[in-house]
Order: sequence, then structure tokens, then C-alpha cells
Amino acid sequence: MKVSKAKIEKVFKFIERAAEICRINYARELLGLKDSDGITERILLSAKWMLIAEKDGEHQIEEEFIINWNSFVRRILALDMPYGYPEEKKKEIGEEGQEFVRELTALNDKRQRMLSMEKRQYRLLEQVPSVTGQFVGRKRALEEIHERLERERILVLYGIGGIGKSELAKAYMNGYKRCYRQILFCSFHENLQETFIDDSQVPVENLLFVNSGKRGERGWYFRKKQRILREITDEKTLLVIDNFDVLSDQRLGDITELPCKLLFTSRTSAEQFGLPGIRIEALDLFSEQRELFFRYYGREIREDRLPLIDELIRRLQGHTLTIKLYASYLAEQEDGINRLEGLLLGEDEQKLQKEAAEKQIQDIFRLTNLSRTERVILRYLSVMPVYGIDILQFQNWCRVRNRESIERLAAKGLVELSRRDGILFMHPLVAAAVRRIEKVSFQNCRPYVKSLCRLCHQTWTKSAREKKTYKRYVYVMLGYLQDTEPEPFTDLIYLVSGSWQLGYFEEGEKFGLKLCGYGVKKYGTASSQAASIRHILGALYDNWGKRKQAVQWFRSAYENYKDAEEPHPLYYALVCHKFGRVLRYEGKYRESEQVLYKAAERLARQLEEDPRQADVGYVEEMGAGALMDLYMELAELYLNWERPDEAMKWLERREKEFEKRKLGRIWNSSQWNLYYRMGICQKMLGDREKAEKALGEALYYAQKYFIKDSPYIRMVKEELAKVCSEGEAVR
Repeated sequence: MKVSKAKIEKVFKFIERAAEICRINYARELLGLKDSDGITERILLSAKWMLIAEKDGEHQIEEEFIINWNSFVRRILALDMPYGYPEEKKKEIGEEGQEFVRELTALNDKRQRMLSMEKRQYRLLEQVPSVTGQFVGRKRALEEIHERLERERILVLYGIGGIGKSELAKAYMNGYKRCYRQILFCSFHENLQETFIDDSQVPVENLLFVNSGKRGERGWYFRKKQRILREITDEKTLLVIDNFDVLSDQRLGDITELPCKLLFTSRTSAEQFGLPGIRIEALDLFSEQRELFFRYYGREIREDRLPLIDELIRRLQGHTLTIKLYASYLAEQEDGINRLEGLLLGEDEQKLQKEAAEKQIQDIFRLTNLSRTERVILRYLSVMPVYGIDILQFQNWCRVRNRESIERLAAKGLVELSRRDGILFMHPLVAAAVRRIEKVSFQNCRPYVKSLCRLCHQTWTKSAREKKTYKRYVYVMLGYLQDTEPEPFTDLIYLVSGSWQLGYFEEGEKFGLKLCGYGVKKYGTASSQAASIRHILGALYDNWGKRKQAVQWFRSAYENYKDAEEPHPLYYALVCHKFGRVLRYEGKYRESEQVLYKAAERLARQLEEDPRQADVGYVEEMGAGALMDLYMELAELYLNWERPDEAMKWLERREKEFEKRKLGRIWNSSQWNLYYRMGICQKMLGDREKAEKALGEALYYAQKYFIKDSPYIRMVKEELAKVCSEGEAVR
């Protein structure tokens, strides 16, 4: 609740007068205070305390504090007695005082009801995933988890990937759910803040993230949800966070402060987090390993073949994922047992006993007779985040039309497909094996790579929600494929651009430099490809705030391309655009004017003759967009040159170009900058009315196409406020 300064001062004055006429000794006695406690001073200080933090006429006061403070005031005035209060006291405080007490009472009752209602309306919605029917053994581990959680509120189950941590956690939740009032299972993705913001992962009744207004601020919503979880959970609540596979998380301290029991599963040692943990080892009892195998195998087997199966199980050393994969594979193959026999007899026994889980998974891939489509699907999934991707989005991005192939891979246990939410993912060990066996690269993941490159084109025009959709995919793909041959080259240039626009400057720099070296070597120093990547590197450094490096790359792009044979009109325009900016930075206005004007006229002629020759990439009308950018750069030059009349001519020319080519379908989001510069020009020319109108248009487009806290919106608002205030001063 916000209380005005005038209201607080009125309360302050009333309390000060009431303290003088009330029987102070009686008030002291009522509160159990001694004479030396200074009850009058305490009354005054309580009011003054509220005034100290007052700012700009308003002070934010929590509802619970208001209720407690009102009750305190009523007790001080000795009017809140169980048997009423004397008539003479009413006369002493007067009608105003009595009205004040009635107002306090009514407000307190209302606030108390609302506060209790608010606390009642939130409830943690239980999520207990079923344990797989193939889960076997680990009885002692389940007992140890329960014993530890009775003594310790937080526990981490950690061990290598595929060892069975998640299934063990699910088995504990199902086996011991009678010990808890509410249980929640959630899968960690990206970071703890994003995991808890996701209302499908951590659902609370009557609480929903809305991506707009104050509630659209992710940090604010996380803190609100955390505060509510503190109120509605206790030691009888079990919260399981699965696949917490990170080295650190800035929100870990906030989550561990919750009063509930917390059970993490992680490949990271519990010591890394400074939390108590249990290391989950491989299944140690051969009988349990054998039972697990036959749960997945599900077929009868001849007695004389059992020794072969037992030998295989011994060599898998109790690793649950590899036991599951071998069993699933053998169950599908008619001659699986015969092929298994050849494998076991042909390998060196001592070497096999030392094989790690990853090597064992590779053996499965050699055995499995996968189709070309299935191998392609595995390649794509191996360079995606471990928490997976929506299957429809996967099919769209990767051009996979045949869903049956995905279903077959899921049946074989090579990928996981959640039937409930349609999420497709691959176990990290399987993904690592696929990348190695298939020699995964940009080239053999081309459809997926091209999809992400297309999404990265002009990232700045996309909404925050769109960016978030693929930001992590770009980062993971770059991490896994950074060192592979950079083909398709012209598409991957967009990936460098998208990287810095998404905030991955270091990753974009590393990949961009590699791409530049490759492009120069393959296509030549004066090629369009080399000019394009140099131009993108310059833009990366420019937006990174590294002006010196940006200037070097922009200059290099121009000088190596200006004398090229038959330079591409679009690339020529791009390098001239940025080199003209470099000259402007250096104060060489005349030289900048010549470079920009020449490029603009050349591109305009090309667009009149054959617009298709000026287009490359994923977006239509690229040439027209580059021409408009040149016009904008010329306007910026003349503004710096303090020639607003010339700047206005180029801005109007740019506006006509936009209307003439009907570019609203593609380039509408760039209109904010046009009208913003027009507003600046009109302000310099002394026409405040036109300046205000142009800036109003700029604000309209900025608010329509950018997120609420965009610096573009803030920039336009600040300039508009200046123009309006100057106009008021003149009037």
C-alpha cells in the first residue's frame, strides 16, 4: 500500500495530541512498560519512523506492518480494551479521535481478511512422476536417502551420467510419499531462476507468470514465487530438482533457504555446492543387474545362451543406461544373440573390463542397424541442450517430416520422448557418443544449422520471447561445433551476428575469427565472403564497446573489397556503410560523404535494374534495406556535421523509399530510428511542433517492436520529454 506524506503527517499530529490528553500511566500499564520507557516518545518515534523513508510524496508500506502499527496505536490510546472504555475517554479524544479509532478498526479488519485470503489462495500443486516399471534394486540406497533427509533438510544424489540417479529419486518419491504432505518433481533447465519461473515445472495454484507489466520482470516474479513458497512449504514438503548438472548457480542460496526438504540429482559432486550428498554407484549385485537386463529384454532365451548374457552383464559393470540400451537393442534384433557372441569372443577380455560407459555406448551404435534418417536425427539432437526440444519445433527446425523414425529411436532407448509434454531429448552420454561416431559438424547438420542461422538474422528486431526460444540452442551448437569445418560459410556468417546480438560476444568473436581465416583462405582476400565476415566482426566489436578493434575491421573490409572485380552490390553497400561511419568517427566528414554517396547511388541503380541481384540470405528486400541504412548513415553524418537541413533531405528520401517499395511487411521495426532522427533534425531546425510529432511516431514504433525496458524506448522518451519541456518553457 502507498500512503501519502500528507496522510502520515495527519496521523502523526493526531497521535501527538492524543498522547498529551490520554492517561499515560494507564497506557504504560496496559503495555507492561515502566515509567522510564518514555511512552510518549515511543508513540512519536513510531510515526516518525514511517516518515523517514518517505520519498517523492509516497512511501511503500507492507500490509502486515500497517495492521501491526494500527493495533499498536489503538493500544497506546487505551481504546482497544476487552470490556470497552470509559465515556470520559471518548470526550477527551473528541469526535475526531473516535472517528480515527473506528477507521483504524475497519481498515484493520478489512486488511486482515485480505491478508489471510491471500495466504490461503496459494497452494503447491503436487507432481510425482511414476517410477519406471523396469526399476530394480537399490533398496539400501532408498533407505539411506530417507535416513539422511530425516536428519538433513538438503541432499544431493550425484554420480556419472546414466547411472540411475533420476530413477532413484522418482522411486524414493513414490515409495516414501506417505511421509510427506506434498511432493514436487521438476527438471532443471538453464538455471534455477528459469526453472522456478516456469509454472509447468513449479506450479503454484493461482500464481502464473505473465510476460507483461511488472509481473513480466523475471527477477521480480522469481522473488515473489520464492516468498510464497516459503509461506506454503515446510519440512513435510519434498521438492526434487532433477539434472542439476552445473558447477554453480547464483540462485542456489535462495532455493536452499526454503523450509522444505530438497533433493537434487546431479552429475556434479555435492562438495562443489557445499551441500551434503550421496554418491550413486553402479548396481553392485549381479542379481539386480540381471533382473534389470531382462526387464528391458522382455523375451524368452534358450538356456544355453544365458552364459552369453551373463558375460555381457558382467562387462557392463552395473551401469544402468548401458544395460538398458544393450537389452533394448538385442530385443529388437532377430540375430542379436549371435552378433553378441561374435562381439564377446572377438574382443580382448581385459580391455573390455576397463571400458568406460561412453565406450560401451559406442559399441551399441556399431551394433545397431540405424537408417540414414535415424542417424541424421541423432546428429541433430546431439548438438542441442540436454533438457531437450519440443518435438514439433524439432521437426520444423530440422526438416524431419517422418515422426515414425523419432518414435523408433525412442523405442530403442536411444532418445527420450516425453508423451506428456512432447519434449524430445537425448542422454548426455549418448549425445557424446553420437558426436564422436558420426563426426558431427556444421556440414552434416546443415538443415538445423541453416534454421538457427535464419533465426539469427537481424536478431535485434525479434521480441525477448523469440530470442529466449533459441538463445540457448545457438550457444550449445557453437560450443559443440566450434572446431568443425565452417560450412555452409555464408549462412554461418549470420550465426556470428546472432551470437553478439544475443549477448555471446566472446563466443561470437572466437567463431568469427575462425570463420574469417577460413573465408580468406577459401574464397580470397578480396572476395564478397571475406568482406562480409570482416564487416560482421566490426559490428561485433562496435556493439561490444571495443571501438578501436571495430574501426580496424571496418577499414579492413573496405580496403580489401573496394577494388574487387565485380563486387556484389549488397556487400559493397555494407562495407561502405560501416567505413563511412569510421570516417565520421574520425571527423573526416567530406571523405565519409563521398564513400556513402557513391555506395548509395550504385545500390539504387542496381535495385532499379534488377533487385534480385542485391538480395542474399534469408530475408527479402535485403538490398532495399541496405539502401535505407545508407540514407540513414548519411543523415547521421550531416547531423554530426551540424547540417540538419541536409540530414532532413536524406531522411525524407529514406521515408519515400520505404513507402515506394512497400517495405512495411519486413522493415517496420526500423521506423522508430527514422522518426527519432527526424525529431532531432526538426529540433535543431527550431520546429518543436514537428519535432514532437516525429518523436511521438518514433515512440509508437519503438514500443510496438521492442521489449518494455529497451534502451531504444528510453532514448526516445528522454528526447521527447526534452522537446515537450522546452515547448512549455517557450509558451
